[in-house]
Amino acid sequence: MYQYDADVVKLISVKLLRVRVTSYSAQTNQIVLEISFEDSAEKQIYQTVTVDNPEETAQLVFDELIKLEENINTDFNGAQFSGKPRVIIQEQDIVKDSLVQFFDTLKRRIERVQHSKDADGYLDLVRAVNGSEVEL
Repeated sequence: MYQYDADVVKLISVKLLRVRVTSYSAQTNQIVLEISFEDSAEKQIYQTVTVDNPEETAQLVFDELIKLEENINTDFNGAQFSGKPRVIIQEQDIVKDSLVQFFDTLKRRIERVQHSKDADGYLDLVRAVNGSEVEL
């Protein structure tokens, strides 16, 4: 019979595929993101964020993915891990830079919505926020 080794750390590799804005609230200044990623299968999660600080927002996306994967992968062949699995986001530095640029663009679009005085142009600006996405 196989003995479970408590010192073995399970590595989880996550590839972030796409981040898309599914909704934007001008009143609360919040956006709902659809985050598509792949571990062993393609999955999606939704996260509500603000983009006041693009760096922090990118880190929040990473933190949410890591927390989710840690929670999903606490069992290994029916045995409980003594520690958390190690989650690795593929090409993390490149992906983070892309996310920061994406959230910076969103921040500027949201600022244009907030400062819009034109009723006709307002809806177009909101649509530009709602339709935003980045492929990673």
